[in-house]
Amino acid sequence: YTQLVQLLASLLRNAAARLGDEGRKLVVVLDGVNELSDAFQARTFAWLPRVLPAGVVVVLSTSDNSLAAAAKAHFTSPPPSPSGLSFTERRSMSGVARTFHLTTLDTRDRGTIVRALLARHARRLDEASFGNQLKYIVLKRGAGSPLYLEIACEELRLFGSFEGVTDKLKQLPDTVDGLLVGVLQRLETEFGVAPVALGTLYLAAARQGLDEDGVRLLLAGAEHDYALLFCEAAAAEAKSSVFAGEADSLALLAEQVDRLRREQPVAAALWCRLRRALGMFVRGGGHGGAAGAGAG
Repeated sequence: YTQLVQLLASLLRNAAARLGDEGRKLVVVLDGVNELSDAFQARTFAWLPRVLPAGVVVVLSTSDNSLAAAAKAHFTSPPPSPSGLSFTERRSMSGVARTFHLTTLDTRDRGTIVRALLARHARRLDEASFGNQLKYIVLKRGAGSPLYLEIACEELRLFGSFEGVTDKLKQLPDTVDGLLVGVLQRLETEFGVAPVALGTLYLAAARQGLDEDGVRLLLAGAEHDYALLFCEAAAAEAKSSVFAGEADSLALLAEQVDRLRREQPVAAALWCRLRRALGMFVRGGGHGGAAGAGAG
């Protein structure tokens, strides 16, 4: 851990020096740091340099106010007192941090995002004063989140009946969680419970995520032993690491995988269809190039 922290600091210094020679800055964006575990003091941000090299900016986003305060304290508080240094000298070793509180999207921004997302697929909603379809989505309780709007628009894109769009809009759940439950229920209806359950179980077991080929290999009917080894290895890794609390869950996961795979192996042809349906949920997928997928 200590070596990795030192390596990160060294990488930032080297990158800053190289970009500085070109008159450029380095901006590092860490989105959703509220998803960090407690392992290795991750939520204290001790792994980040207290004072960043000149020309380096780190942008953190979080939905947890306490984490925002912890991040600010890390960058602005003087380091522990080394012998021979006064408080003023230690203070000069602290960094600078600013906090910006972002509100949810307003109604106008929500409409702009919905139009842009649907336009990618040559779709649009009726915005006439009578029977305005757009209002049914932008006024949803969860519509202040871009993620909600993206999932909702993806579901609308897949909805084939033009006449039933208004009813579909009215029936959309009000929250992201509700939308995702609906997506999984639709996929289970279309592809069967076992393939969808297996895919999500594998993603839950993979701490670093899985790329498209990894998911396909695990779901392929001929790779039953490989799938079990994958889950057992994940459980073993949890037992020997700081994530020991997850070991029992992963062992249970291996049992569930074994049962589901015996019931219904996933054929290659079915995987192709399922991959298209899950495209937007695979990191980097949906709108060009699948890099990897994982549970947050």
